[in-house]
Formats: sequence, structure tokens, C-alpha cells
Amino acid sequence: MEERLTELETKMMFQDQIIEELHQVIYDQQQQLDKLGAEMAVLKKQLALLTQNLTGGEDHLAPAP
Repeated sequence: MEERLTELETKMMFQDQIIEELHQVIYDQQQQLDKLGAEMAVLKKQLALLTQNLTGGEDHLAPAP
């Protein structure tokens, strides 16, 4: 019985460690997504300004009505 309890405790500790590692991976990925989202917003603004400058204010990337 003691051996079985020790084995279960060991498995539980291993699972806790894996859960913590996965949590860190998810957190890191969310940080990357947030950063990429911010960078994409900046690029969209830059593209809009560049398009405006090249077309004299007409937005050729916008869909026709």
C-alpha cells in the first residue's frame, strides 16, 4: 500500500510540473500574440499612410462601394 501511495504521489508531482510548464508556454505565446498584434496595427497604419501618400489621398485598397 505504501508503495502504491508513493507511486501516485510521484505521478501527481510529475503532472503538476507538466501543468506548470504548459502554463508558461501558454503565457509566453500570449505575450507573443499581443506583441504581434501591436506590430500589425502599426504596420496597418503605416500602409494606410503610404497608400494615401502614393495615391494623393485616394484609398485604392478599400473595396469599391
